Amino acid sequence: MNKPDINLAFTKPFNEMLNIIHFAYITNCPIIIEARTGLGKKTAIDYFIKCLKIDNEKIIQIQLSNSTTIITYFVKKFLIKQRIH
Repeated sequence: MNKPDINLAFTKPFNEMLNIIHFAYITNCPIIIEARTGLGKKTAIDYFIKCLKIDNEKIIQIQLSNSTTIITYFVKKFLIKQRIH
């Protein structure tokens, strides 16, 4: 992994998130990361993308909330496919 110039605190929970994200990526398996606000979920994903120089269009990130529906996922995935093709 190429480490980008980012100033992060590599705490145990953050490193565990990176390991889970990496495993999901290499096994092509979708994941849901659920944790309290401010634990670095999005930061871990962004860091992983930058380290491996992954095309951001290959990663579908959906911020789950009370208003998120399955339609949110399909619309976002459809729009990403339209950009790729």
